[in-house]
Amino acid sequence: MRHPEWHLDPDERNEFAFWMGDGSELNRFMATPRHRRELVEWLREYPQRTDWQDDDWRIRCENEFPVTACARLALAGDRTWPSLRWQEALQAWSEGKLLKRSWRYMAPVLVEAPDHALRPLAHGAARWLRNVAQTFDRHEGFFFDLCRSLLALDYELERDEDIEDPVTQAINHPVGVVTEALLSWWTRSPLEDGQDLPSRLSAIFAGLCDVKVGKFRHGRLLLAARVLTLFRVDPDWTEQNLLPLFDWNEHQRAARAAWKGYLWSPRLHRPLMERVKKPFLDTAFHYGILGRHGPRYAALLTYATLDRGDTFLNRQLADATRALPGEGLREAAQALSQALESAGEQRTEHWANRTLPYLRSIWPNSIDSRSPAVSESLAKLCIAAQEAFPEAVAELRHWLQPVQYPGHLLRRLNASGICSKHPKSALEFLALVTSEEPPWGRDLEECVKQIQSNASDLENDSRFQELVERLRSSGAELD
Repeated sequence: MRHPEWHLDPDERNEFAFWMGDGSELNRFMATPRHRRELVEWLREYPQRTDWQDDDWRIRCENEFPVTACARLALAGDRTWPSLRWQEALQAWSEGKLLKRSWRYMAPVLVEAPDHALRPLAHGAARWLRNVAQTFDRHEGFFFDLCRSLLALDYELERDEDIEDPVTQAINHPVGVVTEALLSWWTRSPLEDGQDLPSRLSAIFAGLCDVKVGKFRHGRLLLAARVLTLFRVDPDWTEQNLLPLFDWNEHQRAARAAWKGYLWSPRLHRPLMERVKKPFLDTAFHYGILGRHGPRYAALLTYATLDRGDTFLNRQLADATRALPGEGLREAAQALSQALESAGEQRTEHWANRTLPYLRSIWPNSIDSRSPAVSESLAKLCIAAQEAFPEAVAELRHWLQPVQYPGHLLRRLNASGICSKHPKSALEFLALVTSEEPPWGRDLEECVKQIQSNASDLENDSRFQELVERLRSSGAELD
């Protein structure tokens, strides 16, 4: 059936377009009143934006602090706390030139907010505190009162399995943001070893370390991230309150959060390692629950082994390293390579005195954990050994296997000059790490030519002939 045609005059056409649009045409804009008394009444009438009405309250908070602040004061005096309008104001005041000014005038107001009014403002108020912590020059008592009030609020407790990234969760949760604000206030003055925490700060931090309070997990994680600074400044407090959180045998959930916090930006400090030696080694056996922080632990364990002093025994370090899964061993091998490369002119001594002893006494004896990824990292280590390349290949040959995409290895090998200096070992290395199928890249051809130029007797070696045949089959021109 044919539908009747519609005939619209111009006015009807415009009205039809208005109602059939994408919805944006229906939004209304309302300018806030210019005068304070009218603004106060407007805030009472419109405590929040609606889906259909926009306004300039946030812009007014940025550009006209005296008027909007006075309106806030008037409402607070009447015990009226429109939370969404407060959130917009705190967001506008948390940056730039309004930060210190808003703190001066609004801290005495916000500190009087009742819990039911403060709870919806927790995120905005915590960020405001964190931003002002380094700069405020008055109302220090209000700063701590407001921190304690925000920490005392009830928060919905997330289940462990619902938290994909606890570090990100911590730095965005009000408890974590308040913890950062307190740490920021503390570090605004130079710190010295052994000077101790201020008493009111140590009391708050001790409360955060109470594992019975679930909401404080975010604060505990961020304290663990600063454990080295806390330990150096106040070793007694840290040993009593914070270090027990790292012990897997005491409280596994707390230990997982503590190690993830520490591994967020880890640094080695031998006196601290002395205090957490067993939990540190035990972490290898909990590698699977460290998530994306696991590789950092494997690297840290490796660096600690290379520079262990008398803190650890060989047997302890070997057990922890051998407990690492394949991913962890790959990172350990990568850390070995990076440490060797960083040795610079002392590379030969570093290989002889640290890397080789590590491989012989710490690295797993069995190749059960061998994988292409582990092999690739160990291949990098061989190239990093430079003058000790023949010894490295001999030591690790049973761990080396073909790498699917060896291009970067071949580039490193070609650029290193190893094929000219150590052609026999280079040939063995290439035979182990290159597969029968391309891609190999131009660098393999250059490596084969260097071997041929510096050790012509290797031309009869079956491994050399196989490499030449592979290259010819891919179009390379070789003599």
